[in-house]
Order: sequence, then structure tokens, then C-alpha cells
Amino acid sequence: MLLFLLLLFPVSLVLYFTFTKEKKFLLVVYMGFITAVIVCAVAFITSYPHRIIPDSFFKNYLYYFIKITFLPMLLLPAAFCVFSKNSPDFKAKSIFPLMASFYVVFLPYHIMSLTDSRYSLYDISLRPIIYLAMIIQIAYAAKRLIHSIEESNQAQKTKNIIAIVIYLLYPAFADTCFISLKFIYIACVLSAGYIAYSALCLYKEYKLIKNQ
Repeated sequence: MLLFLLLLFPVSLVLYFTFTKEKKFLLVVYMGFITAVIVCAVAFITSYPHRIIPDSFFKNYLYYFIKITFLPMLLLPAAFCVFSKNSPDFKAKSIFPLMASFYVVFLPYHIMSLTDSRYSLYDISLRPIIYLAMIIQIAYAAKRLIHSIEESNQAQKTKNIIAIVIYLLYPAFADTCFISLKFIYIACVLSAGYIAYSALCLYKEYKLIKNQ
């Protein structure tokens, strides 16, 4: 039942290294994984994970956005960029292995720790795909952002920053819709488009790698 949730991110990392053959990012993977283990261990020791879901859509959205999306996607890459002595291009390329390895532990822990009895179909199937799609899209946009900065292309720079913000905002919206049982049909349509676009980003990245 939990197999898809537990294996999606590890399999995605295996495929990533299979196609890119970038062994220099293995250390980045270890960093993301160990950070997630530490974060989850601290959360387990210091907090009670179960929560009563409020009726407010906005309060639920803020909870999922800040805790599951914004803080991990902001703090971990920011810390990596501050302490890493590598080039901006390397840092941008590190986002996918860094965050995918983090969510290998973090997302299953969050889902399993908040569930008392049965896991919803959304939690064990669609939700991990949406978060993987988020990481794919942000990693793709981050690399394009670095290129636009290097080329002093202000229009592309603004476009990629806006894209990253949109990619960050959506997973919490889907979480709130499915978990609070509101706007589910809208969330299904938007999720299909969100995932499809991440597949397009993967295809563009694959073509770029093949042409190098």
C-alpha cells in the first residue's frame, strides 16, 4: 500500500543518475537525505504530529505551504548555496538531487506520522507525484534563471522567478483541496496539468543532455 510513496523518490534519483551520469552530485544526495533524517528525528522528539484539520481553507493552506513546501524548499537550497563553494550553475543543477533526496524521507514521514488509520489514495499516490513534479519544475526553472542572469536577460529572469513562485504555491493548494475535501475537481484538473508540465520539463532536459 505504501510502496509507491516510499519508492517514487528513490527511483527518480536512480533514473536521474542513470541519464545524467553525474556522480559528482552523490554528495549532494547524501546531504539532502541526512538533513531530512535529522529534521524528522527532531520533529518526532519535540512535537506531536497529529492535528485537527480546521474548517478554514486558508489556515490549512498556510499549514501545508509553510511546513511541507516553503521552509524545506527555501532553507535547504539557501543553506547549500551559502556554504557551497561551487559555481552558480552547479548549485542550480544540485536542486533536484538535493531536494529529491530530502523528500525521500521527509514526505513519507509527514504522511505516515499524521495518519491514524487508513491512508488516503491521494496521500500514497497523487501527492508524492505532485511534490516530485514541483522539484522537477523548480530545478528546471532554477537552471534557466542562472542562464538568464549570466546573459543579463531581465525578461527571462523575471519569467523564471515568477514560474518558481507558482511551482511552489501549487502543492499546498492540492493538499488543502484533497485533505479538506474542497474544490477536488478543480484540483484534479490542475494537478493533471501540473504533472504534465513537469513531464515536458523532463523531456526538454533529456533532449539537452542527449545533445551535449
